[in-house]
Amino acid sequence: LLARKRLLTCDFQLVRGSGELLPAIVACINRNHQRRQFAPHYTVEQFTSALSGFKVEDFYVAIRDNEVFGVVGKWDQSAFKQTFVTGYRGKTRLLRPAYNLASALTGGATYPSPGAQLRFFYVSFIAVDDDDVSVFKTLLREIYNDHVGSQYSYFVMGLHERDPLCAVLED
Repeated sequence: LLARKRLLTCDFQLVRGSGELLPAIVACINRNHQRRQFAPHYTVEQFTSALSGFKVEDFYVAIRDNEVFGVVGKWDQSAFKQTFVTGYRGKTRLLRPAYNLASALTGGATYPSPGAQLRFFYVSFIAVDDDDVSVFKTLLREIYNDHVGSQYSYFVMGLHERDPLCAVLED
């Protein structure tokens, strides 16, 4: 994550997760997961004891009129799951040094060296009432800006190709 992006204006409050908010966060996740095929149902207890490496404070929460209506979580699974670059092939192998030099000069992302561990986290527990793309975009922008200059180079998330929230990725 390279440089902070401008803050987005919103008509709601953005806060980090807390024990006090956890029941409302779980309710938001479950309410929104009901609309998704194969989406899991969670309990408060799972977020306090069962999900390895995840902390309640890793939730990013959208609140309006004292109601939680949007949630994403930052989940660093590196304690039990790592990804390493083994090497590059073809044009990427040949062009990587020049690309990395140009990227370093312009502040862009670079290709890691072979053998390096990729430092990333997963954006998880995505739940936004009414699939409001602007809320999701604001939550992602906040999680991105909070981790610029940190140990992480990337974040990863998975959405179905027909998920309305995918529109955020086209910007």
